[in-house]
Amino acid sequence: MLATNCDGFYTGYWNDGFQMYSDPTIAQDDGDILSFYIKTFAGIDFISPLYMKLKECDFTNGSCRLSPLGSGWGNLKGVQFPQ
Repeated sequence: MLATNCDGFYTGYWNDGFQMYSDPTIAQDDGDILSFYIKTFAGIDFISPLYMKLKECDFTNGSCRLSPLGSGWGNLKGVQFPQ
């Protein structure tokens, strides 16, 4: 799964606490759990809605390189919070 355009989210993984990726606008994993933190100003206040694009890898269409540029990424789904 590939997450891009992560507007309002920090992307990373969980390892004894949240570990942010060096580029928090892109997250990619091979079936393990991706972690997301919502960026907030104070408490529960945030600019709404938050948004990210999720894509699924389909090797029959091409490669899924470690970037959004691979031709195998498909099944685009937009995720908004709150819905």
